[in-house]
Amino acid sequence: MEGSVRGSSSVAIQAIMLGVILLSCSSCVKCDFSNCYESCLLSCFLRSISPPSCAASCLAQCILAPTSSASLANDDRDRLNHYCELGCASSLCSTISTINNPNVEAVEGCVKSCSLNVCTKYHH
Repeated sequence: MEGSVRGSSSVAIQAIMLGVILLSCSSCVKCDFSNCYESCLLSCFLRSISPPSCAASCLAQCILAPTSSASLANDDRDRLNHYCELGCASSLCSTISTINNPNVEAVEGCVKSCSLNVCTKYHH
């Protein structure tokens, strides 16, 4: 019984943490990559999905999410750049995060490197 109470309390704490992160993101049009990725990972890990699957899903969600209503009308070059970033990040950045250490800053740096060093060479 005691283990059950501890487990329930741990889940409750994780749910509260997720709520705080999601509320902090709900006030902006689109959170920056690190907030988006961190909250997405936490939510995904709470559903007991494997870290590589969570990372791939969250990379897609946070890279392809529109930054504003104006970006909904992005031209083809911008869309192509986002998909380039996603492909590069999926290949190079998706194994950085683990359940015990999401390494959000390292993933963000990896994604920025994809954007600056790989995708801009071919699409701008």
